[in-house]
This record gives sequence, structure tokens and C-alpha cells, in this order.
Amino acid sequence: MQFKFFAVLLCSLIVIPQTAFGVSGLVKDNFNNYPVGVLDGGNKGKHWTSPWMADSRFEVEKNFTFEGKKAVHVAMVHGTEPDAYRTFTPQTKGSIHFAMGKDDISHAPGFIVQSGNTMALLIFIGSDFQQGRSWFIREGYNQYAIAPYIMGTFGTVDIEFDITAQHYRASVNGGAFTNWYGLVNPVASVDTIRLHSASADFGAANLYWDDIKISNKHTQEHENNDENETD
Repeated sequence: MQFKFFAVLLCSLIVIPQTAFGVSGLVKDNFNNYPVGVLDGGNKGKHWTSPWMADSRFEVEKNFTFEGKKAVHVAMVHGTEPDAYRTFTPQTKGSIHFAMGKDDISHAPGFIVQSGNTMALLIFIGSDFQQGRSWFIREGYNQYAIAPYIMGTFGTVDIEFDITAQHYRASVNGGAFTNWYGLVNPVASVDTIRLHSASADFGAANLYWDDIKISNKHTQEHENNDENETD
């Protein structure tokens, strides 16, 4: 099943020297130690290489959260597609965990992993012709439904990626991993996450993210390790 909601992003390939890849400790941010309000400039969490660079509509809130007392929220309106970015040490293999949700069918929250400005991995919540709601993964220009989504809830995603092999896969809500999918664009490493809010032609929506973790190991390798670190 293919889904054509997200615009194709054509960015030039950024090549990063093959030195010092991998993170020092678990990169994480659960937003619990931020004040309520605008996310831009926020610099909590562990092992990031930059603070958040975000549209002013991205806010830390405490009304709808996944793992703790706060999460990130953006209120969507017609014709807008705000983004929030944060960087980490470049890596070629690892795993990423996050929680994401929304409360309206007409807008799609996305979690994007990039090399500089070049999109490499994409997971988002969307719908087919405003009917079914699903988690989608993207490979090149094509996007595929990989699991159902229940509106108004947080779901969790675990991504495993191997940039050397140019592929990644995902597990939704603790389920089995998908088959391996090719990258959206070929890259030499990944170093940036992007929270993306895609707008439909009508309506308003609230989109949410929480509990972001990035490791230089695949899920089975780092399970139960580093999880007790405090923010």
C-alpha cells in the first residue's frame, strides 16, 4: 500500500568523513525537565550536539504525555508545516525509539532522521483518502502502511538502521519488526532528527511527540542498558 501525503524532499547528498561515528551514551530527551512553553532553544536531555531549533508553534505541554509529566505538542492549522530539529553525533548503525500521536485525521505527524538536510528515514501517521489510520514507512519515493493507528493515543516506534547497508526497519507498539526498507535518500551517516507536521486541506489538529532515545546499537543489543540514566 502506498501513501503520497508527504512531499518529496530533494536535497543534495551530504557526505561526512567516516571518522568517530557513534554516540557516547544514550541520546535521549523526554521533555520532562523543560518549562511549559516554546520548545525552540531547549537544551535538556543527554548527549545531543545542539539545542532544539523549532518553529515557535512547537511547545512543551503537560496535558497529553506518554512516559512522564511533559511532551512536545504543535497545534496545526490549514496550510502550515512546522518543523523542529535537533542534532547528535553522526552514526551509521543504531536504533531509535520515540512516541507519537495526534487527535485529528486530516494532519500527519512525522518523525524524520536526516544527514544534514537530507532525509534518510521517515515514519509518520497518516490515512488513505481520509479513511483508515495507519503508521507509514517511506522507501525512496514510496510510502507503505506498516501498522494500524488508533486516533487520540500515543503509539511507540522502534527503528533499527544500518546506513552501510542503506536500509532500516521499524517495530510499532512493541510488535514484530517489519522487513528491511531502503532509505529515503542515500546518505553516509545520520546526525539529525526532525519532528515534522504535515498539513491537509482542512481542519485543525494537535500533534504530539515524546520519549526520544537514540543508540548506536540495535534494539536487542542495548535493551536494558543505559535505560536508568536520568535527564
